[in-house]
Amino acid sequence: MKSITCTIVALALLSFSSFAQQLSGFKLTYQHLSADPQEVEALENKGIFQTVLLSKDYVRIMPSDTENPIVLKDIRRNEELMLFPQSEEYFIYKSEGPVVEVPESDLPINYQAGKTKTIAGYLCKFAQISFDNEEDPEQPIEMDIWYTETLPSIYWGEFSFLSEIKGAVLSLSVSGNGFQVVNIESTKIDKATFQIPENYTEINLDEDPDEEASEENYLGLGTEVAEDRLTYTNESGTYMGLKNSQGDEITGTNFTFIDYFHHDQAVAIDKNNKFGTIDLQGKTRIPFQYDYLGQDQASDQLMYGVGDKMGMMDPNGKVLIKAEYDQISFFSQGLATAFKGEKCGIINMQNKVIVPFDYDMIFEINPHNFTTYADEKVSLYNLKTNTLVSNAYDHYALSKDNALITVQQGDKYGFIDPTGKIVLPLKYSLAGVFENGIVLVAEDEAQENQYFINAKGEKVTIE
Repeated sequence: MKSITCTIVALALLSFSSFAQQLSGFKLTYQHLSADPQEVEALENKGIFQTVLLSKDYVRIMPSDTENPIVLKDIRRNEELMLFPQSEEYFIYKSEGPVVEVPESDLPINYQAGKTKTIAGYLCKFAQISFDNEEDPEQPIEMDIWYTETLPSIYWGEFSFLSEIKGAVLSLSVSGNGFQVVNIESTKIDKATFQIPENYTEINLDEDPDEEASEENYLGLGTEVAEDRLTYTNESGTYMGLKNSQGDEITGTNFTFIDYFHHDQAVAIDKNNKFGTIDLQGKTRIPFQYDYLGQDQASDQLMYGVGDKMGMMDPNGKVLIKAEYDQISFFSQGLATAFKGEKCGIINMQNKVIVPFDYDMIFEINPHNFTTYADEKVSLYNLKTNTLVSNAYDHYALSKDNALITVQQGDKYGFIDPTGKIVLPLKYSLAGVFENGIVLVAEDEAQENQYFINAKGEKVTIE
């Protein structure tokens, strides 16, 4: 919790530190936010503090301040390292996985349905995290977060807790201070951009006991991974095990990493760098024979890897989808996106191809439609026929439980049906996505007069 608290204080004060394979991806530009916009204008480079290159498997975070390290992340393997260009050195985090100091289930995220806005051309949803205010206990600190589900989570350093948000955070602020993404563009990225330069040498931490203790929380050691379950390490800090809050050892130090528990099991990595799962008693549930395992918090699915190929299994280790894809998403409503090479398609739970592997990127899916992104253009397709429905709008947002699609053109929003026919005109200054038959909208430019409507456009009173 300490790392998150420090981040909040920094935001409140606006104190920031300031081989030939081509991959399809995105370039994101980040700018400081301030309650006083003139302060940002006065900053060097108008407050632009970092650029992020993002592909389906990799992230490269490049601070504008060249004295700060470059961060490289392998999304699939959840590995992270830092590059120090000035000294031509690098440091690999030996402990993989999230570094947040609180269990994921305890992070007080309040997702507010229906509240949306567009940032850098992407329709974003709103979430808020409340924290205790030590100076004024009656007035909690509120962290406002705007995120898009069409891009994967991006997080770094003191913002590692953003891994818990259901997509890429494009704006984060406390009392108006924070950061926002001001530009997103599609691009081709050389795979070498995400790799360690050949002339760099590895940094080894000093084995001074006091220094090891200072690094303990950053490396994810001594973390509470479930109720009455904590990690601990051997004397050298090389391997970790599981213990209870009384200090009783449940397992030996047989692992290089233990993740947070979900559905009474946790992904872990053994000394042979193989992934498996253990239960709360430390017993193996899924054998340690995989090159990757990742759990879906919202379901019982586990993504697994064999070599460079990915598949899906149930919580008992029964294979549901054979590891034959270069990337695969968790299933939602019986469908998942998957990559073969650099092309994306859609499969069902029987591993039947529903949409051919013809697309650079597929954003959203529902039972009627899917959306794609190519050449800086979002397009809407019919799921059953794989035919283009519309590419006339700036953005499309699909509902999981309603056929109506939110569309945006300029600064106006409206709703179309799965065939592209306009059902509710583009007259709204704000519009969310239909959920349980209703959606939040506004018509005034200031977006202050917000109200709910049904699929007929009729105002609905929420008790």
